[in-house]
Amino acid sequence: MYQWRKFDFFEEKYTAKCGIPEDDDVNTKKIQCCSSGRGKVVTGFDDGTVCFFDRGFNFNYAFQPHSSSVLFLQQLKQRNFLVTIGEDEQLTPQQSALCLKVFDLDKMQAESSSTTSPDCVGILRIFTNQFPEAKITSFLVLEEVPPILLIVIGLDNGSIYCIKGDIARERINRFKLQVENHSDKTLSFVTGLGFKVDGRSL
Repeated sequence: MYQWRKFDFFEEKYTAKCGIPEDDDVNTKKIQCCSSGRGKVVTGFDDGTVCFFDRGFNFNYAFQPHSSSVLFLQQLKQRNFLVTIGEDEQLTPQQSALCLKVFDLDKMQAESSSTTSPDCVGILRIFTNQFPEAKITSFLVLEEVPPILLIVIGLDNGSIYCIKGDIARERINRFKLQVENHSDKTLSFVTGLGFKVDGRSL
């Protein structure tokens, strides 16, 4: 009357070890952040380097978007763009070393006879006189109708800095949101960010 049946819900696969190049310098790097999208896993390191891996965690290529640490990054989905926040050299003592960069991963530039890197289509200083510097605690990018991006940066003082527009053409608007603790009205770290889209409302 009854018969046992075997259902194969999962496909068993054995994957190889992560294909990071056997290099002492690479093995001593510290991962600061990671993202994924468009079939890639992207990691940012404390020396300003970004590495790309495929679905099998095999190393594809690397480049250095920042002179020092890469603190946050996000691989976009609609367009093959990478957005990073990292530390670069300070032009003046009054200017923050942190900046935001946008890279077009479909356009590669030759840095030397043997190395290439993605085209940097936009660079922004995050902190200005109107938007004072604080420690960045969270970061998120929303892709609106291309080429518009909405970039939100959470800080340890309860502020959220928002940058909206076409970064490549420097047509942007900046505004700030403030998060308060409802119980005692104190300012809190912004540790997580998310967007809720309801029709045309955000």
